[in-house]
Amino acid sequence: EGVLEGVVLCVSKKLAAQRAQLHNLAGSLGADCHWAFDESCTHYIYQGKASEASRDREVKAARESECLIVSPHWITACVESSCHADESLYPHTYNPSMALSGIVTHKQAAPQSRDTAATEDVPVEAGSGTKLRAGPSHSTPAQHSPHRHQSPGPPT
Repeated sequence: EGVLEGVVLCVSKKLAAQRAQLHNLAGSLGADCHWAFDESCTHYIYQGKASEASRDREVKAARESECLIVSPHWITACVESSCHADESLYPHTYNPSMALSGIVTHKQAAPQSRDTAATEDVPVEAGSGTKLRAGPSHSTPAQHSPHRHQSPGPPT
């Protein structure tokens, strides 16, 4: 029994070049793959802008039948994680090269003793304008090195 058992999907004609590969991947996880959209489809695989989707006849039919419309990246995510990935994370507009999360991770100094310096990931709202220090404001072990003030010796 595969992680996509019970999923009936159809890949958009727009994705014809990827269709066979997507069918093979989804089929290997237990999905039933159809070459044409029909009312039995639970998932419609489509990639495109919202404005393009509004003009696509199959996308309209999928919406009317309350079929889930997902990016082909959803199938890839299911394969990579070996589980039924959350469809809401892969809308048809999903493009991993353009994706920006609502939360951006910055490095910020963590509370530590005076002799150690470390950083931790701290979530910061994207576009918040919050300025973070580039690094710790306290000294690091390297700054206390006995060799810090020595100049290099003559070349040999």
